[in-house]
Amino acid sequence: MRKHLLKGVCTFIFMIIITLNAFSQSFTPIYSSMTGFSNGYYEYLPQGYWNNPEEKFPLIIFVHGIGECGNGTSDLGKVLVHGTPKQINNGTFPTSFNVNGQNFKFIVLAPQFTGWAAYIQMNDVINYAVSHYKVDLNRIYLTGLSMGGGCVWEYAGYSQEYASRIAAIVPVCGASSATTDKINHIANADLAVWATHNLGDGTVGVAATNTYVDGINAAPNPPTPLAKKTIFPVNGHDAWSQTYNLSFKENGLNVYEWMLTNKRNVEALPVTGFTFNAIKGTNQTSILKWSTLSETHNLGFAVEKSSNGITYSQVAFINSSSINGNGAVYQYIDHQPQRGKNYYRIKQVDIDNRFTYSGVKILNFDIKPIILIGPNPATDFITIKTELENAKTSVNLFNQQGQIMKKVSNTTQQQIKLPVSELANGIYYLQVNNDGNIETQKILIKH
Repeated sequence: MRKHLLKGVCTFIFMIIITLNAFSQSFTPIYSSMTGFSNGYYEYLPQGYWNNPEEKFPLIIFVHGIGECGNGTSDLGKVLVHGTPKQINNGTFPTSFNVNGQNFKFIVLAPQFTGWAAYIQMNDVINYAVSHYKVDLNRIYLTGLSMGGGCVWEYAGYSQEYASRIAAIVPVCGASSATTDKINHIANADLAVWATHNLGDGTVGVAATNTYVDGINAAPNPPTPLAKKTIFPVNGHDAWSQTYNLSFKENGLNVYEWMLTNKRNVEALPVTGFTFNAIKGTNQTSILKWSTLSETHNLGFAVEKSSNGITYSQVAFINSSSINGNGAVYQYIDHQPQRGKNYYRIKQVDIDNRFTYSGVKILNFDIKPIILIGPNPATDFITIKTELENAKTSVNLFNQQGQIMKKVSNTTQQQIKLPVSELANGIYYLQVNNDGNIETQKILIKH
């Protein structure tokens, strides 16, 4: 009797252990801002994440489509409907992947953006991930669908520096237009690319993927190996269900296994435990504070400032005050912040002049919005008013499938009337880019 009882207790304990291991891989909502365009994200940490403080893990950053945009709190669950987040939420994402005889476990972060994220916001997310998680800097991977695929293309194509931060990208039916500069930045960075698309995609034409991949492979310095594309011979926009399907493989590898065949050769960071904050001080000043836990071969920190979040200039350089490699605390006060938004970032510089950027902090010294949009709901027109004189403004109106229904490019008019009387009733997304200041609003058209 005692033998059977002991066997039952052991079985019960074993089941508890199995259950706890299952829960240890939960997809956790985090209600924290990674960038100015994201107020929340989902976090997936692999089994054993906390066991070894020195162990680093590959990172996947997944970027959702336009229909999953939201406030990062009550809307955050929208992120779980497609791709990698859906697999994790359903419990079908593998706990590990074996590639070339080595086991890997991913960290997965899935931010929810409030609108169409630009390369700046994407870089903020990477900076946030590196500073908050045990990320293997040689294995950072970006993937996304539709709008998210476009964000991935735009980030990698913005500069060779950005493209060199990541090991591989998987843009799925990415909504982005290739240019020679974007193509060359990706090719020159030797960035691994696997792009997918449906042949009969009526939302984002397959030409978007073809132009990028064909251009990268025909560039003056094409990557090794060459960029690859998979064009599924089907109609519709949904190329993601097949792309992320674990059973879909090319050359014996699914997309996750393929990612892991690509890595960078990045040395350990010269600065660890970096934190950066910006607050408004008295007398209309900006107070910037940052700190480190350790510093090795660190020359110092350049304080950079921007009025539009795109073009930055250096306003100060603070030499390292670390003693014997220990951390230190730093401060800079901007006594002349401009009217409106002030963008700040810290550029950490090594003694050999290599550098990395912090995330961007924004302080607004004008509560009046720069971009005014109305009416909402709209019947005949949507009026867009901007305050910056001689600034270039671009406007895109998207439907819920991500198609551009109306477009205005590079006008210097400060008031734009966008006719919408011929559009069907429903919900649309209006994105206004005014000299780098991006405003995205959900618009209801109701006749």
